[in-house]
Amino acid sequence: MDNSSDASSSNSKEKRDYSKRGVEKCDYDGTTCICCDKRCDTAMAILKEQNNGRFAYFILPKEPTPEHLLANRPNKNQVRDRANKSLKRKRMLQALPPAARVRVGDDGYSSNTKFVIASLHFPDEVYQLCRKDSNGNRRLCDSIPSVLANKLSRKSNSETYTTSDQYKDGTSTYVPLPNVRPEDIFARGDTMRENKRRAATSTPAAAVKKTRSSPVSAEVMQVDALQETLARDAAQREVQMQELRAREQELRKKQKEAASLMEKAVRMQQEATSKLQLYIVENEAYGLTRKGFISKEWHKNNPNAARHFFGFQTFKELVYYLHALFGVLPPSRPEETTKKTPIQPFEKYLMGFMRIHTGMTVESIATIWGRKDGTASDIITAAVKSIGNAGKDLSILDITEEYLLKTIPQQYVDEGLERCCGVPDGKDFKIYTTRKNTMFTRASYSDKVHASAVRCISWSTPHGLSFEHTDLFLGRVSEKKLVELWGPRLRKCPRGWYMLSDRGFFDTARFYPNMNHQKTPKFLSGRDQFTTDEISADRKICKLRYTCEVAFSRVTKTKGLRDVISNDFFVILDAMNDWAHATVNLDAPLMQL
Repeated sequence: MDNSSDASSSNSKEKRDYSKRGVEKCDYDGTTCICCDKRCDTAMAILKEQNNGRFAYFILPKEPTPEHLLANRPNKNQVRDRANKSLKRKRMLQALPPAARVRVGDDGYSSNTKFVIASLHFPDEVYQLCRKDSNGNRRLCDSIPSVLANKLSRKSNSETYTTSDQYKDGTSTYVPLPNVRPEDIFARGDTMRENKRRAATSTPAAAVKKTRSSPVSAEVMQVDALQETLARDAAQREVQMQELRAREQELRKKQKEAASLMEKAVRMQQEATSKLQLYIVENEAYGLTRKGFISKEWHKNNPNAARHFFGFQTFKELVYYLHALFGVLPPSRPEETTKKTPIQPFEKYLMGFMRIHTGMTVESIATIWGRKDGTASDIITAAVKSIGNAGKDLSILDITEEYLLKTIPQQYVDEGLERCCGVPDGKDFKIYTTRKNTMFTRASYSDKVHASAVRCISWSTPHGLSFEHTDLFLGRVSEKKLVELWGPRLRKCPRGWYMLSDRGFFDTARFYPNMNHQKTPKFLSGRDQFTTDEISADRKICKLRYTCEVAFSRVTKTKGLRDVISNDFFVILDAMNDWAHATVNLDAPLMQL
């Protein structure tokens, strides 16, 4: 039967006049359904005469417009709907006879042509899922549940549903296929045709009797229509109930999995809590906890904790410094701490020093103190800025000629450099390279470390006292430009004294208000090599400049400035730099007198 349909379709195509485009009505042997079989039209005509609610034609979905031809790029939901529509069209055509694909692919039809499929091609169960629109026309359902697909696969008048008929959107629904065998459709048409013939050849008396009993027949017809509606609704409810049962089973399975994961998470949380739990035995406290950090007994049992977490040699030294700089003291008798216990001022500075000295994340510190990340971040930022202000007071100092004469090291005097005022040096701290702003990326590139960095220049006396330093600037700026920017602050350098500098600070004396000369190693200036006297003189300068290198090694004792500085330190970067320079002066002198 399929081969005859192909032949009839091919012959009709040869007879058509392609000079007239835009065919609006199907004209393959005068059939309406795209299956191109007149027996299908005959069966549909009988259905229409009987008016039993089974008569309908469904429109074949159109192939979606290619994405590159769309004016706007479709969103995620639109991409899913387009894929479902394309799959629905493809699978419906494959379920129909081959003549349907030939007919739909005929370029003699206009792009606006609506191809239709007779409702008899669909099983009764699928037809019952089709609803009427506002115009009274019955519309083909978009999908059928997996339960119904499995049920139809076991019927003799349907083809088997496969995974190719399932939508790929994760809903476990299938394409409604017009997969009723043509033999069943035509047999149904023959049955209806035979019933019509018998009714036409019935006796006049029977016809008169039927006419006389027409009121009763109308009631019977209404009852039949009502029974058919009830049966259809019952079938739909059964399908919905089966689908609900399947969803309920799936939901129970997911609930069991979620309960198992929850139990596992609770167990892991209890293990983690037990590791961080504070255990108090009489007057001794153990563990990394908020109460332990302010406990004298805890620090007694952990003598290296103050140096490791806060940068001070002992807990006693830490208390002295915090009291002298900020006027705070730890609680004399630490009470039981909970999330609702207010954080004392002494603890706030502990959080700030822990952040800059260890480089510990805000999240970790917030966990120890039992606070949210945002609350802990505000406390730490305020504390570190106060620490930075104290660092400025300890590292931005005035120097006098009298002080320089009393603190000049003997090594400088032996080399004839007793009028040396300071030793400037630059340091680049690496930072993470950002890709969000190309201007920032270019401005932060440093030729010294060949990476993104921030630059600082520090001035220290020959004795090793750090008395001036710049803020941190992006690495693109040159050292000479920073000296020029910081020039007004260098008025503290006495007139007639000079700087022991490296070659990068050559010709910067003009930026000093007192025109302090810069003693630097010699330049080749086009020569092949240095002279013996130049090498000897430069060796003295380089040998005595080691103090500035040691000073910056003390600066990087603040671990927040080590390695590559992460972006979350930027808000406290200058404060860390100020305190790091203060630690240079808090340690022992770099050179003996």
